[in-house]
Amino acid sequence: MNKQTSVEWFLDQLTHRKELYDSEGYSIAEEMAKLKHEARQMHRQEIVDAFNQGQQHPYNDWSAEQGIKYYNDTYKGGNNE
Repeated sequence: MNKQTSVEWFLDQLTHRKELYDSEGYSIAEEMAKLKHEARQMHRQEIVDAFNQGQQHPYNDWSAEQGIKYYNDTYKGGNNE
């Protein structure tokens, strides 16, 4: 089972809230989709950067791509976004 970040959980919860529909039943989904995508991208970059920062060591065989691989393996089941 893949992990779900707190940010992803929050964004998923917003998607299912009835309060996010106007009186005629129209969803504000388009704007929400933009905000969700932006928030996920920002959070993804934070995780990648934190991983990469933790891996930097003079005796470590490290590359920046390892942070992306860590994120994909941990949160996306190895699939690229």
